[in-house]
Amino acid sequence: MRKLAGSPSHAAVSCSTGLTDLLRASMLTMHSALARTIVVVLAAVLVSISCARLGASRDMDEEPAVTTRASESAASQTDPSSRGVTMGKPLFSCGYANFAWRSAAYGHVLDDHGHIWFYDLGTTWSPQPAGAGLYFESKLRERFRNPVLQSRRVPPGQLATMRKSAEIARSGRIEELHAAYDSGGAGCEAYIWERSDAYREVELGSSGDYTIRNSSPEAAQLQKWLREELGMGVRPKARLK
Repeated sequence: MRKLAGSPSHAAVSCSTGLTDLLRASMLTMHSALARTIVVVLAAVLVSISCARLGASRDMDEEPAVTTRASESAASQTDPSSRGVTMGKPLFSCGYANFAWRSAAYGHVLDDHGHIWFYDLGTTWSPQPAGAGLYFESKLRERFRNPVLQSRRVPPGQLATMRKSAEIARSGRIEELHAAYDSGGAGCEAYIWERSDAYREVELGSSGDYTIRNSSPEAAQLQKWLREELGMGVRPKARLK
């Protein structure tokens, strides 16, 4: 293990030894008490400066190693592959995005295996049209890149019921109202897979700069369950980890 910045080193010992030797030599060669005092003070200042510069140089050499170790540790904690699970087809997502004051784009995804994932994109994203009102899966997965698996699971029976509700919600009327400025947006969506590589997006509802409402009661029920029961759309809580 490399020595961390601020730890004792041979350089510090050498500086201390050099100071001791210099003081001893000055005391032997100087006969005047005043002269000896001046030499001692000057020697102490010069050697202290030299030691400080050497210590700062060593600290700069060691710092990248500390940063690298911290980065590697963070990566190992957030790598979903370490648990041997990969994301299935996204079925529902709830998230928050705001780029007015800072770049924030994060949320949760529920896939067709009942797994919940947290994502933190942190930048803008737009879907890629695939024709006939559909969007490509490949572009959607870019939005959910580097997902972190959560411990909460949705049973197959409950998931099937939710998918049926999403099918009904797709026929709801979408109402959009401009409500604020620079407050971002928080909302939920459903994804209906009409092709193996493409999906149809169903707005379940959102709030923020724009308030979006789906007139279908199923849309409101889905959004409430995703947010209140599963806690999706906010940064992970203890119950989701």
